[in-house]
Amino acid sequence: MRNNLKHFITHIQNADEPVRRRWLLILSGSSMLIVIALWIGYINLIVTAPEGPPLTAEATPPATDPGFPKIFGAGLKAVTDEARKQIGGENEITIENPKGNFQLSPEKLPPIPRTKLP
Repeated sequence: MRNNLKHFITHIQNADEPVRRRWLLILSGSSMLIVIALWIGYINLIVTAPEGPPLTAEATPPATDPGFPKIFGAGLKAVTDEARKQIGGENEITIENPKGNFQLSPEKLPPIPRTKLP
């Protein structure tokens, strides 16, 4: 078996470029299918069916749909508020070591004099 596999690989290595490309596509595709099949099998093993009564298809729509502009505006406001907090916040130095974490806040550090660059 091992000699047959070595002979097959040597045969592909000595073949023309189109033959090598065809075998590349065949072997790559088959290995992808094997990996996907194993992945699906694994997912089927770890995911169990839900317990309890089945859900009904009668879903009531929300009373008021806020719409895209309101949702987008709320998300944009949350992102900009977080960015402002990160940009405008105080500098903080965190030193981590196995014995403990130490945080130095700006009011505990001595001031650094400003130096003008030439």
